Order: sequence, then C-alpha cells, then structure tokens
Amino acid sequence: MALELKVTEFKPEYAGKLNFYLSLLNEQVRKPHEQPSIDIIICQSKQRTVVEFALRDLSNRRSA
Repeated sequence: MALELKVTEFKPEYAGKLNFYLSLLNEQVRKPHEQPSIDIIICQSKQRTVVEFALRDLSNRRSA
C-alpha cells in the first residue's frame, strides 16, 4: 500500500506521483501471491471536481 499525507489542498500532480510509486511497488516489492497494491492520498482539503478529473483515467489502469 502507498499512503501519502498532505497538509495542503489536493493537486493533480499528487495522483501522478503516487501512481509512479504504486507501479514501483507492484513491480519491485509485491510478491506473486499478493494482490496489487492500493494507493491512498489524504489531503487537508479538496475540491471534488479537481480530484475526480485527476483520478478519472488512473482508475482504469490495469492490475500488475
């Protein structure tokens, strides 16, 4: 699991950065018998529309 805590508002680049970490975890750390990793970003505040657009295509990614 990749977990990132932010004390700022959500920024779209946070999703891309965390997706990079998630890909690295799944490729280099995850064992064959384990399920694909999940990622969580927790921000101090958010604007729902910005978060939805930032994550829209990432939610369709394939499992590693």
